[in-house]
Amino acid sequence: NSNNNNNNSSSDDSSRKPAIDLPPGVHQLVQYASSIKRQPIVQLTVVTCMETLKKSQANDPRGESMLVVGTEQGQLLIMDKSGTSINTKVQLPSVPVFIKPVGLFDVDYRVVVVCRDGRVYQVKKGKVIGTVIHVDSQPCGLTVIGKNIIVACMDSVVHAFHFKGKKSFSLYMPSAVTCINSLDVVQKGSLSLLLIALADGTVRMYNGKSLIHSLVVNEVVSTMATGPYSREEAALVLICKSGALSIKLLKRLARLDAANALETTPAEQDIPLRIPQKTKLFVEQTQREREQAVDMHSIFQRDLCKLRLSAARSFVKVISDGQGPMSSSKSAALRLDAQVRGLGPSFLLKLVVKNSGTKPIINVPITFAYDHEVYALGKSLLQLPVLLPGLSYEYEVPVTCIVEDGVAGQIRIFICNPKSALPALSAVVNMPVPSSI
Repeated sequence: NSNNNNNNSSSDDSSRKPAIDLPPGVHQLVQYASSIKRQPIVQLTVVTCMETLKKSQANDPRGESMLVVGTEQGQLLIMDKSGTSINTKVQLPSVPVFIKPVGLFDVDYRVVVVCRDGRVYQVKKGKVIGTVIHVDSQPCGLTVIGKNIIVACMDSVVHAFHFKGKKSFSLYMPSAVTCINSLDVVQKGSLSLLLIALADGTVRMYNGKSLIHSLVVNEVVSTMATGPYSREEAALVLICKSGALSIKLLKRLARLDAANALETTPAEQDIPLRIPQKTKLFVEQTQREREQAVDMHSIFQRDLCKLRLSAARSFVKVISDGQGPMSSSKSAALRLDAQVRGLGPSFLLKLVVKNSGTKPIINVPITFAYDHEVYALGKSLLQLPVLLPGLSYEYEVPVTCIVEDGVAGQIRIFICNPKSALPALSAVVNMPVPSSI
């Protein structure tokens, strides 16, 4: 019995000892893994852009705001006023690059988003609405003025779109656009100006489509911000590419109306044209056109249809007679291109034959018709063994002008059809006058 007890105690001691001796510090890792092994896996994302959205008071600078965040996973997050939790989450079709909130969160708000796919989306009441704006080039800036969405593109063009997606106007810049922003001037009756920073070191100020002022910075502006500064209500903060920071204040007596826009059009545009006086014949002709407008339009459309029909018939006759550079029949479809190389009197006639049909063509002869007293050809007959569909075949024929004075003649090329008396197609080559060396 004593031996059995000793064996049991030794077996208990061996079960309590770990099978592997862990080095010091690993026990903390094991405890940490045991504590989080039942927690769900969470993938942390990256923030691509941020903005703020007013909660309930628009004109109060100290009013509560909510942080709007765009993430690399294509999500738009609207945080609560404390910034510790997510209030609204919206999934976008692409990764957001620029965002611009408009309105109040408690009343009515809209978030304009420019995504990495080059399109402009709008988020309203926590959902992406169906109005999608497409631009010609990749956007590089975004702002909102009134009900217009201002988008700057990399092709040096600034477009303005209504919230419904209709384009209002476009501004063409002399240099690439680096960034854009809006400036609200309360003294002028809530006037909103558009600021465009260019790569040539200038900042342009627009009132709608009118250029009001051009500020020369002599440095490339990376970003700019607007708002009240000290006792001034309208200030512009510029951060340049070199790292310099500049603050510009708007003059209180500045004239910002569109009537005071800078002259951007040539002076000749304002010169009125000399329009001749209306004669009696002109008045009678105008009256006749007004009375018989329907009949005149019907006659014009009838003559136009006749002209199109005549042109189509002539084209079909040229193809069917084999007089054109293309042949299209039930058996095959051929194309012939001819080029003349050289200055003379020795030329090189290069032919390119292509079978654009679906079936191969076998034993196709090519003949030449020319004035034997003017030209001499190295080969008057070419026998093409096979023409496969979709392939181009090149052939070269030497041509010599045997006239001493040099004459510009013509060489006709015929691709014959063994089953018909008419050629499959033909081409006329106008030979140049040989140069005398």
